[in-house]
Amino acid sequence: MELPHVYRPQPNGVGLYYTWFSAMHTRVDILFCSQKTEQELEAVSSHIRQYIADIELMANCFNEHSELAQVNRLAWHHEIALSAELNQILTSCLTFHQQTNGLFDITVDSEGYSPDSIHAIRIQDSHIRFLKPGIRINLSGMIKGYGLDKIHRLLKSRSIEDALVNLGNSSVMAMGNGSDGKGWQLSLQQTGEQVCLQDQCLTTSGNDSMARRHIVNPATGLFVDGKRSVAVVTPKAIEGEVLSTAMFIATSEQRQQLLTRFQVNQVIDLNG
Repeated sequence: MELPHVYRPQPNGVGLYYTWFSAMHTRVDILFCSQKTEQELEAVSSHIRQYIADIELMANCFNEHSELAQVNRLAWHHEIALSAELNQILTSCLTFHQQTNGLFDITVDSEGYSPDSIHAIRIQDSHIRFLKPGIRINLSGMIKGYGLDKIHRLLKSRSIEDALVNLGNSSVMAMGNGSDGKGWQLSLQQTGEQVCLQDQCLTTSGNDSMARRHIVNPATGLFVDGKRSVAVVTPKAIEGEVLSTAMFIATSEQRQQLLTRFQVNQVIDLNG
């Protein structure tokens, strides 16, 4: 199925190509500034949509047919062989857990959760086993970032240097300097504050209302209250996803520790 799109050739030979579709329970918006033909950009957009569909089929814990859902159902009963891609993702998540001192935790949805739940995951020789019942892995806190980094590599391989890929306004990847050569100018929904991205990613985590609570503090096992959000600008989207969540939960002291361990270009507090 062809994606809806708008294409506008410019006098300088660069065409503006915009398309959109739904995926990952949100809207995906893509904008290219490129000398490639409309048909070439259509093909790249279709590849991006397929990339995202493949990621969802692998790592969406809410899809009972996904590889991750199978892991959650069966890994307590016996070892499960992992695909190379999911093995890489889960291994990196365990590393991020250590680097954030436990602020990033993919097991917070587990039954009887405690900060030690993540230590019940054993990954060895591309196989996974849960060491106690009730463990449930949820990758929602990083999978958009993983997808954006994968899309970035795809666009580089297709020699597309100027692009903006937006996943639900919470995860945005910018390549190049935009159509005017001055960077991609974005306006943060919560405050209207302007952010300029040049080969960077913008990720936002938090509560957009007093009623919406969806991020668990691993130290307490409780949802974080209050209408507030944190946005981070980073070179890589996956680290932005991890850090925006960790920064939202972190104390001032913990934030400083994170800033010494990761490359972060900007942190913006968006308080309601």
